[in-house]
Amino acid sequence: MSESIQDEVRREVVIRASKERVYAALTQVELFTKWWPKAIEGTLEPGQKPLLDFGEAGKCRFFIVAAEPHHYFAYRWAQGAVSPEETTADPLTLPNTLVEFRLEEVKGGTRVTVTESGLSKLPEKTRKQLESMGGLAGVTHGWREILKLLERNFQNP
Repeated sequence: MSESIQDEVRREVVIRASKERVYAALTQVELFTKWWPKAIEGTLEPGQKPLLDFGEAGKCRFFIVAAEPHHYFAYRWAQGAVSPEETTADPLTLPNTLVEFRLEEVKGGTRVTVTESGLSKLPEKTRKQLESMGGLAGVTHGWREILKLLERNFQNP
């Protein structure tokens, strides 16, 4: 069985900040754009489909599934989409994955666990594309880097 068929990847980090601060960084456009996308058209509220602008890396549309202060935020996106038509389309009309951020207060700050699931349900073409970019190891590495950005920008000094 190919590694790319595994259904989910999970990463976590403890950020020296309150759950409220970390949750705000995930759900408030003006804070979210300080650490990940360069700009967002729309809002990060459940049921919305904001368009995120990652500069040279292109644009990507999310479908916001849930936002439960101050412990859970989730969205769907077309993981592995490469053409601008796919990355900016409604992710619910394409094969997509679920990304979930769970926040837990722990000694010294907030544990942030991100899980991306549904990878095994992506079409074979998409799984092969992900495999060519490092497979699940590449997806896992990507989430590690994204969590580093969140930590670097929002932990208490």
